[in-house]
Amino acid sequence: MGIEAMFKDCQSGGYNLEGAKANETRLNNLILLIAISYTISSFKGGKSKIKVFKNIYKEGMKEAG
Repeated sequence: MGIEAMFKDCQSGGYNLEGAKANETRLNNLILLIAISYTISSFKGGKSKIKVFKNIYKEGMKEAG
């Protein structure tokens, strides 16, 4: 990757919220939707991680017993 491509990425990497001409209500709704989505995915990821650790523990107990 050349320096020109890296410079372009740094230059235009923002969300351009000012240019989107979104009003305050729509912006707040978007942020709320992102927060809810992030929270739900975090909880689901945490639950699946717990299941993996439980399965590892069960397999270890079977081998030890």
